Amino acid sequence: MDEFVNYLVNTLGDSQSENGIKGYSLDNEPALWRDTHPRVHPDKAGCAEVVDKSKSLAKAIKTIDPNAEIFGPALFGYGAYTDFSGAADWTDVKQGEDYRWFIDYYLDEMKKAEMETGMRLLDVLDVHFYTEAKGKCGKRYCDHYSDKDCVKEILNSPRSLWDGSYREDSWIVDTGAEFLPLLPNLRQSVDKYYPGTKLAITEYNFGGSNDICGSIAEADALGIFAKYGVYAANLFVDDADYQCAAINLYRNYDGNDGSFGDTLVYCETDNIEISTAYAAINGDNDNMITLVVTNKSFDEVTTANIKINGRNDYNNVHIFSIDDTSAAVIDITENSSVDISDDTISYKMQPKSVSLLVISKEQVKGHDSTPVQESKSKIKSTPASTSGIFACAAVAAIAACAVVVIVKKKRKP
Repeated sequence: MDEFVNYLVNTLGDSQSENGIKGYSLDNEPALWRDTHPRVHPDKAGCAEVVDKSKSLAKAIKTIDPNAEIFGPALFGYGAYTDFSGAADWTDVKQGEDYRWFIDYYLDEMKKAEMETGMRLLDVLDVHFYTEAKGKCGKRYCDHYSDKDCVKEILNSPRSLWDGSYREDSWIVDTGAEFLPLLPNLRQSVDKYYPGTKLAITEYNFGGSNDICGSIAEADALGIFAKYGVYAANLFVDDADYQCAAINLYRNYDGNDGSFGDTLVYCETDNIEISTAYAAINGDNDNMITLVVTNKSFDEVTTANIKINGRNDYNNVHIFSIDDTSAAVIDITENSSVDISDDTISYKMQPKSVSLLVISKEQVKGHDSTPVQESKSKIKSTPASTSGIFACAAVAAIAACAVVVIVKKKRKP
């Protein structure tokens, strides 16, 4: 592998060059090697074995390209986090130590390796997370999109990342769910055993690939990743038009590289069962706020009563949204029911939708109610006909949620 990295550096440049490889993953899902690579690794991998191989490979890479980032150990899921999927030596390696789970042991060993070698051999703690939450039908990743109860489970599934009050219907909860919600537990381990290590979820999927519920769950997950400082995250799914639409909502909402801000501001909603919200500005400039807000209601319009604290001169709102008509980000400003006055916004969100509100002192240049984008699995956006702009449907009932945004409290995501 050192010869391979040397070849890449000589061919493309090192990690600091324009075309060089920026980071390296230390293999993939080692707790499954016996199943995925039985000819190469016929026996179940052990905890100490994976740590030793991680140190060896990381040292070889860093010797050639010291600034390249190392991602590891790319654990496949919850069972690998806890005891490395029942590794034979787990009891031995945790004996006498205060390790809660395998992740503690791995971080501690990699920190010790830095002290021994004088170089950091792990830059990014890398795990995979595929929701284990089941729909009311009892299936994981079900496609019963007309069933309210099944859809509700998809919409709620990202809460296992952060919400201690939420208990998904899964084998994880059935066996105790000691390490859910996941992100606070990962952060606790990093802070205790290897401070400064970044966090990545290099494979994840919350389902809903062929339905608007997938857009809502994906938008929720991206907001949570930002809130908890996730450094890198990669959606892993074959058919992902609706999920990619949510990515476009954050990264290219207007088809002209319009994106969610790079500095989070305090944002909360009073009813996460119905609506979640995330807000940001760019740098320290609070002349414009980007606010992502969801409506998880299956068939009810929800009025988002949005209060902005910290300034009193916002007077313009531009709205981009995804709903159940197509897997696309649509400019719905002219067709929306929205009022803004004294930094209070009232916005009627259509059922099963996710929106990005561009809130500003004046109309943002280039936002003229014409951009419309179509989302594809390759996450590219192309202009589309405006004939698909959504029209408000008849309302059977109206729900409400309150969203509070405090602009002065901010931090880099």
